[in-house]
Amino acid sequence: MAPALKPGDRIAVRPLREGEPHPGQVVLATIDGREVVKRVVAVVEDRVVLAGDNRLASTDPGPVPRSAVTAAVAFRYWPLLS
Repeated sequence: MAPALKPGDRIAVRPLREGEPHPGQVVLATIDGREVVKRVVAVVEDRVVLAGDNRLASTDPGPVPRSAVTAAVAFRYWPLLS
């Protein structure tokens, strides 16, 4: 899968809605004191499996508590599309 975001991209996030996060969604999570943007692979009970789109360069945290997911990515606003 091609990465949805690249280094230097700017994104807008929004609070999670009821029923989120869900598989396929790109989210903001706090892991070990760092904010990371990852895609949700699976949601199992109170855990969420996260993975980066760039499989060769991504450091995936694996299952994390659902509470680690703090927001959903709404859209990328920079760079502008031409």
